[in-house]
Amino acid sequence: MKKINRIRIFSVFILGILFILLNSCFNYEMAEPKPEKPVPAPDDYEAIAAGYGHSLALSHELYSIFNTLWAWGDNTYGQLGNGSTINKNIPVFIGYGFTAISAGGSHSLALMHDTLFVWGSNRFGQLGDSTYLDKSSPVQIGCGYSTISAGFSHSLALKNDGTLWAWGDNTYGQLGDGTNENRNTPVKIGSGYSAIAAGGRHSLALKTDATLWAWGNNEYGQLGDSSNE
Repeated sequence: MKKINRIRIFSVFILGILFILLNSCFNYEMAEPKPEKPVPAPDDYEAIAAGYGHSLALSHELYSIFNTLWAWGDNTYGQLGNGSTINKNIPVFIGYGFTAISAGGSHSLALMHDTLFVWGSNRFGQLGDSTYLDKSSPVQIGCGYSTISAGFSHSLALKNDGTLWAWGDNTYGQLGDGTNENRNTPVKIGSGYSAIAAGGRHSLALKTDATLWAWGNNEYGQLGDSSNE
């Protein structure tokens, strides 16, 4: 009986450590990109995201527990995240451990479990790092996130508690905070959300009660509210 109890105690201890690791916000050290790393095979990709002129993809390497992030295309603003502003016509390795990606007009978002990383154009504060400076390598801006969506020059994110956050260009009210002021840090919009989608200059979101919400530019009726205002 004593042996069984020790095994149970040890198992609970290990599970507790894993829970803490997977639900904690760390200051991750990003590995330097390795240009010599071979491009993944065509059947190794697991997730994709297309921006205005750049592309992102997650692949899974054999015998590895971590996904690898790759990027290619336009890199004028550092939106590939490889530490340069040189365009790439083949996938280049960005880093390990990412779990979700979203490509905006000229910026990129990625999650590493619940920790949010951003890079690329930051003219309107769409990186949310409290500056308006472009970043050519991933920058960590917060944790507790579950879902991300990058618009043309604004960003949306859901946290684990269902709260909606937005930042970046707000010319057309696409952030949903009741103003037209650009924001260079995440602003809380509301709670009770379950899904998000950032468009060019408008935003959509679903609430947990299955209701659909829309805001931002409505020039073409993209908000679906029977108007063009």
